[in-house]
Amino acid sequence: MGTTSSLADLWFDLLDGRQVKNGQRTIKLFVQGIHVDGESVWIQVARNEQPASRLLLHVGPHATVHDVLTALRETPSGRDRIEISHAA
Repeated sequence: MGTTSSLADLWFDLLDGRQVKNGQRTIKLFVQGIHVDGESVWIQVARNEQPASRLLLHVGPHATVHDVLTALRETPSGRDRIEISHAA
């Protein structure tokens, strides 16, 4: 297995099915796709099994799962793209 697929598999394992509290709501993430572009990772998720609730995460090379979850908790629910460029 190559580095690209290993990184994609890792992010899938870390995020798919994860529940995140955002304000008064708890959302469940469903990973729909992952694209590794050099050191950056693009992750498309649906919230609460609703395909229309797609969210695109652009994860930088130094960001951790903690950074991603923090961004998901703190970003207003109406957003459809979140940039997570470095460790918080």
